[in-house]
Amino acid sequence: MKADKIPSFLSQLSDSNNQKILIEGVWGIGKTKNITDFIKESDSSNDTVYYVSLFGRKDIESIINDLYFQIIESLPYAKLEKLGKSISKKLETVNFSYYGFSLSIPLLASLESSLQKKLNTRGRSIVILDDLERKHEELDIREVLGLIDNLAKIDGIKVVLVGEIDKLNSEQETFNQYKEKSIDRSYKIDKFSDDALESILGNDVLRAVNFMVGDLSLMNLRTAEKINMFIDEVMSVVGDDGFTNKFTKSDLYKMCYAVVYYIVEDKEEKKFLSKSKDSTTSLSNATYNAGEKGTTLYLLRYIITTSLENEMSNTILPILLSWYKTGDYSKKVFLEAIQAINVYEEPIGFYSSEEQIRKSIITAKEIINNIDGSKSLGSIMVHIKFGYGWGKLVKEEFMDQYEIVEKIAPAITNSIEIDKSAYLNLISNYGAMSSSEDITKVIELINQKIKEEYFKKLLESVTNEHYNGEYNSLKYLHILREQISQRIPIEILKVIINSFEDKHYLLPNLKGQINENKWSWSRLIVYLIKDLQNECPEASIVNNLKVHLNSLKNGDTDKMHEHRVSILLDTLDNKGEML
Repeated sequence: MKADKIPSFLSQLSDSNNQKILIEGVWGIGKTKNITDFIKESDSSNDTVYYVSLFGRKDIESIINDLYFQIIESLPYAKLEKLGKSISKKLETVNFSYYGFSLSIPLLASLESSLQKKLNTRGRSIVILDDLERKHEELDIREVLGLIDNLAKIDGIKVVLVGEIDKLNSEQETFNQYKEKSIDRSYKIDKFSDDALESILGNDVLRAVNFMVGDLSLMNLRTAEKINMFIDEVMSVVGDDGFTNKFTKSDLYKMCYAVVYYIVEDKEEKKFLSKSKDSTTSLSNATYNAGEKGTTLYLLRYIITTSLENEMSNTILPILLSWYKTGDYSKKVFLEAIQAINVYEEPIGFYSSEEQIRKSIITAKEIINNIDGSKSLGSIMVHIKFGYGWGKLVKEEFMDQYEIVEKIAPAITNSIEIDKSAYLNLISNYGAMSSSEDITKVIELINQKIKEEYFKKLLESVTNEHYNGEYNSLKYLHILREQISQRIPIEILKVIINSFEDKHYLLPNLKGQINENKWSWSRLIVYLIKDLQNECPEASIVNNLKVHLNSLKNGDTDKMHEHRVSILLDTLDNKGEML
């Protein structure tokens, strides 16, 4: 039965002989939504509906209390006041409080009967108990069925139990055992309402992802709601001006849909991959399981399934994936990637001609040859991946990898953020056509350049702090020491070592009166030098520092300076206090 039939058979319940009915269906198929629609419609009828969610309920008492609140709170104050005397006698033995009190099933029957009589109500009351499978484990399923049985014995009350029975786990067998005695009629909801997805996603989104809906058999309307919210979130960042015939709303809808479906509905399980264990399948699956890059390819191949209106748009898919998973993304990088897509004269994809593709490859070359430092690496990678990916397809030679790195060097330098680790500055090999060896090689060269520029900038910041003579901040010195232990290339280690030796190890003058800043800096420099020695055993930086420090002591008449230098020497020999 479709979910939109729920209001219809609930509205007929008053005239039915059935007292206790069960509405069963998977979570998110639209049960609660259509029950809510029925409750709204019942406002204009003689039927009174009381709705209670069992989510998290630990005892029957809390459910009964909820029903009392709803019965009392639904009445106009004047009418409730008239009922006060007759009802108060029934409440004399109860600790009454508007916000919380304990009452019993017999009292509920009396109260309901009194209310109907005094208010001349002719309709019936329907009690709906929703979210059965989400009750607390302390609430026994037999207690719930007992409550239903007792409620149904009250004249004028019918009870509707709603839930996903398959999710009752260990209590499912008990439920099935008592179901025949406790339930008069069951309804199985196994399909969405005809207009369910359209009402949530809207016509434009549904039209864009319609083929995906059919292929993926979306079974949870709450997933659709989350898809819609994510689309709205992304659209608010892009703005109307960001969409063109190159970067389209349709492509964005498809990618947002795929991301949310994969994370929420499939729980990041790549369930569409073949289970075959033959070598060919295993090799193919390994590609789709290769981290972020593999997941991006999986979404394109198995969830989006067909060509985007512009294949270049898939370069923002990894950004959307990370955005939804972590909530973290760079608005600047995201918008620049979209701008890079919109630079081309026309969208490129499966339906493009070879001439159109070759023309766009020429455009990509021109863009890279004229890159300045203001462009982000993310937007530049859009052009690089496009050039290599489509160039290979139409047998059009793109550019030499070393030439590319040289051309985009200003952008690489400007992209460095030394407040982050070197690793977090690197770019990832993701995107639809990132499996190309050319792309892998150029990314490797870019990341090598990023590391070189990162440590160059970090050393510059440490050096500037030394030469300004204040030593107020150890921030970049700490970052440098931390990064040295991250297995950086030996060539970079040697550059760092040479830089320290050329600048007399960036040690401050320790003569006369000094402050804590100078001394902390000096000690941290010594520990950093020892770390460099450990990471580069072939170097002699520790011995060279000892020679330098001993030269400072020779003929020294400042005994405090001599003492301080001696402590640093002891630290180099592992005799000093560790930092």
